[in-house]
Amino acid sequence: MKKKILLFCIVPALILTGAVFSQNVSCSETKFMLDTYVTLTARGFNAKKAVSECFDEIKNFEQKSSVYISDSEISRLNETGENTLSDELLRLVSNAKIYTSETDGAFDITVKPLADLWNIKNFTRVPTEAEIAETMPKIGADNIEISENSVRLKNGAQIDLGGAAKGYLADKCAQIMQKHRVKSAICDLGGNIYALGEKNIKIGLQNPNGARGEYFGYIEGKNISVVTSGGYERFAELDGKKYIHIISPLNGKCAESDVASASIIGKSSEKCDAFATAVCVLGVEKGLEIVRAEDGIECVIADKNGCVYTSGNVNFKITDENFTRGN
Repeated sequence: MKKKILLFCIVPALILTGAVFSQNVSCSETKFMLDTYVTLTARGFNAKKAVSECFDEIKNFEQKSSVYISDSEISRLNETGENTLSDELLRLVSNAKIYTSETDGAFDITVKPLADLWNIKNFTRVPTEAEIAETMPKIGADNIEISENSVRLKNGAQIDLGGAAKGYLADKCAQIMQKHRVKSAICDLGGNIYALGEKNIKIGLQNPNGARGEYFGYIEGKNISVVTSGGYERFAELDGKKYIHIISPLNGKCAESDVASASIIGKSSEKCDAFATAVCVLGVEKGLEIVRAEDGIECVIADKNGCVYTSGNVNFKITDENFTRGN
């Protein structure tokens, strides 16, 4: 896919006593990165500089972490089974092991061999039970050994940081925006949202049964991340059955829970990213359980019957009459 870049910077033509109110300078830019569209929008004196620095951060991280770049740190680790990692990748791998424990194994960066086996992007057949069983020993955070600044993979394991990378980078972008003291910002990394500013904003949640841009409700808040996961956009069909891109590390198959859409809300987009995937694997009941057991995150879960479940004190409103509150 060709890289698309849309850039505009606006300086409002408000001049009073010879001074331009530069705090109102706005900048919004969209690029295709991380196998998705990334849109960064900021308002403030250093808006353009902040947006540019964020994209540089994303590009540098992608070069180090992508499994689609042959000489990335992660690709070399997967190829050789052991590699020295940069501090940020080492920290992300360490955090991922923690998320695996916190989600009862439903989020696991060692799921890559299963993702390769299913190959949802170019799906032609369902793997046999024997193929899945042969692959399962490669899956599990116990196959990751961390020693000082290096990582070793056991039992033929391979990792893919894609399940937490966008969240991690949304956090980094938020930090960069704050460093440049922008008045407000929206960091949208393929649906991983981080909203910054002094005022509450409404973040719409995609209707899993509707066209892109149709929402079934919205979350209202400020200085928060909202990460949504579901199988409604990336999936394959064969013989009338849908197979979504989210693979369960628990049974080696495409997730088939009752969750249509899982949105996790919190200050750490990285953690929200991991838990959004896990909830889709575990289902509504267990998903609510693991979210409620964690400090700093809340959730909005829509099941396949249009029932919506929330945890804690989420400021969420349903706007689509086809959805109702669950018990």
